[in-house]
Amino acid sequence: MKESLYDENWTLLRRYGNQTEAAMVVGLLEGEGIPVYKLDGSIGVHLPGIGGSSVFVQACDLDRVTEILKELETSSTESDFSGEDDTAGKRGE
Repeated sequence: MKESLYDENWTLLRRYGNQTEAAMVVGLLEGEGIPVYKLDGSIGVHLPGIGGSSVFVQACDLDRVTEILKELETSSTESDFSGEDDTAGKRGE
């Protein structure tokens, strides 16, 4: 059973601008076995992905979570800006 968000062991990881991005982070962390709590904000409309979300983790997991997200960001940045052309060798085929 998930502890209450008001339990002193939960800490805010980050506020995300949309629920979809927050859900992706929650899925990643849950896949790593880390307990996560997502609190969706509301802007008065009920459209999927619209409105912000806050993601909370237990304080004891914060260092591990930070490392996981840092690794993800680093690998994403390296692949996005590696300078490699995915179409190299395919031109003229």
